[in-house]
Amino acid sequence: MLASTEWAVLVNKMWYGKENAPRAWSDIRDEDMLKDGRYERSKHNDCLFKNVPPPGLEEQNEHKVGILVDDYLSVGHKDVTDAFMEERISKVWSMKIQGDVHSREFMGVRIHRDRGARVIEFDQERAILDFLKEWNMSDCKGRDTPMDANLKLPKIEGKCNDLQLQKEYRSKIGSIMQFMRMTRSDIAYPVVYLSCFQANPSQVHLDAVNELMRYLQKTSSMRQRFDCSNPIEQSVYMACDANWELESWAGGHINVFGAAWTYWAKKIKLVMHSSTASEYYSIDLGIRELVYLRNLLSDDFGVKMPVIPFWRITQTGSGQKPRFLIIY
Repeated sequence: MLASTEWAVLVNKMWYGKENAPRAWSDIRDEDMLKDGRYERSKHNDCLFKNVPPPGLEEQNEHKVGILVDDYLSVGHKDVTDAFMEERISKVWSMKIQGDVHSREFMGVRIHRDRGARVIEFDQERAILDFLKEWNMSDCKGRDTPMDANLKLPKIEGKCNDLQLQKEYRSKIGSIMQFMRMTRSDIAYPVVYLSCFQANPSQVHLDAVNELMRYLQKTSSMRQRFDCSNPIEQSVYMACDANWELESWAGGHINVFGAAWTYWAKKIKLVMHSSTASEYYSIDLGIRELVYLRNLLSDDFGVKMPVIPFWRITQTGSGQKPRFLIIY
């Protein structure tokens, strides 16, 4: 039956909507990057693409493109980068080219670079100040620590009765979590801890979040600093530890050039019979991240890193030296 312009049609199922839009855009974007064989996708990161230069011209034509939804970060020689941004970004997608990211913001992160000293720094000062202004805390009194030591908050069972407080609590935690993931690894523990109470928060939980916001107010200009003056073989290490209790946790972090590259905290679901077993479980998680880092640097950036050291957490005064793990 043919449709008429006078009919009102009820759609039972929408094939292309807000749930399918990100995947559809991702497929179109990836097809455009790979269509002529000039670029290939990284084996280790779906959002990273690298060009395929002619043989013998790899160094002067090296080019990497990092993509997050509709934000493109182009890294390489200026001529190659400018040509890519003009051909692929400006003409095809009609996107605005922001220019050099030095002292600019990318995804809310401001980038500072000193080529002579081989130092690069990141901060989210503007985003943090805007977040505080949104909640009328721009002029609040700052504090030196993100959370009180040994803070224990009650876990309230049942359904939350104060939906307005819950909405405010979740909104604040979500925004602060974005800062943590991008540049502020120093607030990882309080953010993870406070996130456990989103189902039914109370005023005491909200007060703890506000205290964390006071810490952000005082440290809004803090930068994540990567000092690349030393060889990478001397600038990567892993530190990890675990506890052995009724609910065991494993955690650690990997430092690259003096700043945290990644960190983790995972509840151990297996039954551990000793603290040593928990620590080995934590080391296993870290080694997986180290292998990923080594393969990413080797395959996509040509950086060879055969020896990866990790620190073995020991008691104070034990006098034991760091152990080194060789990964081939």
